[in-house]
Amino acid sequence: MEKGCRSQEENKDLVVRLNRIEGQIKTIRTQLQDKDKCDCMSILNQVRSATCAMRGVWEIIAARHIEYCVAEMEVTERNQVIEEIVSRLKELR
Repeated sequence: MEKGCRSQEENKDLVVRLNRIEGQIKTIRTQLQDKDKCDCMSILNQVRSATCAMRGVWEIIAARHIEYCVAEMEVTERNQVIEEIVSRLKELR
């Protein structure tokens, strides 16, 4: 593993995912700005897709953090970080 908890290849994959999400957000913005058309279901579907995609990015980063960073921490610090990650995971629901 290179410096950090993700490889260069993993970071590239995350950037590709974020670029796709950015495209989804731009589509949502465009749909909302189109005064002649109100396709709420399409907008809701785009929001759901972007939300799920962001959750996927969060999960990848959190998993790597646990595997490479948290695993090397002292027990007390590790337990605190795990509690924080679990708390934030619950907030994603």
